[in-house]
Amino acid sequence: MQKQIMGVAALGAALAIGDASHAQAVQWRVEDGGNGHWYQREGLAVDWPEAQSRATQRGGHLVSIRSSDEYTFLNQAIGIQSDLFWTGGFQQPDACEPGCGWQWVTGEPWDYTNWNWSEPSDSLGNEHWMECYPGGLWNDRGEGPLVSVVEWSDDCNGDGIVDYGQILQEQLPDTNGNGVPDPCEVLTCANTDLFRDSNINGADLGILLSQWGPAQPQTVSDINRDGAVDGIDLGLLLSFWGPCPN
Repeated sequence: MQKQIMGVAALGAALAIGDASHAQAVQWRVEDGGNGHWYQREGLAVDWPEAQSRATQRGGHLVSIRSSDEYTFLNQAIGIQSDLFWTGGFQQPDACEPGCGWQWVTGEPWDYTNWNWSEPSDSLGNEHWMECYPGGLWNDRGEGPLVSVVEWSDDCNGDGIVDYGQILQEQLPDTNGNGVPDPCEVLTCANTDLFRDSNINGADLGILLSQWGPAQPQTVSDINRDGAVDGIDLGLLLSFWGPCPN
């Protein structure tokens, strides 16, 4: 028997803006009791790692559902009531099964859960990623393509407004189309100090090479945040080789 989502107070209207590559992005506005973040249903069904990589390439991440109100908003605003979709919940490698080590890709507190009865279960093995059922209940899942929901929450310039909305409204430039405002992509050696020892050296290079390929939630080597660790990131790291005082 499935648990039921509790009723919530009425949520205000969402602000929806289309962009060039997707029909609509929707904001859960602060003035309506929301968090100011932006959301989009991604209709391409892929495995969880690819879904998260695609979200990262757009400057976002798979959705963190941190309250019943947030799910209710998503249901009302982007019509996910009949969807089985990927979220940004994942299980840390080597965590005890089935319930240990679950977290959001953003590192936000894991202070709300809505698992289906008897879940997570790891019933088929290697069920390290979280899907959301129609109605809002959660399940752990392994491989297999699903649609997903992308969330944008970054405020890299610290102005109190989520960057993605400012990009959509042409208030901030994003010339490379990666969902990150151009003024926020100025790199320093600190971005390449992966080992955090105030030096760009072989330790950082080793970390980067060990993470070569599509970026995962725990990847720190995707320096230019394009969803992959590749030659661009290697070139950036080598350009800062040496002491890194900041």
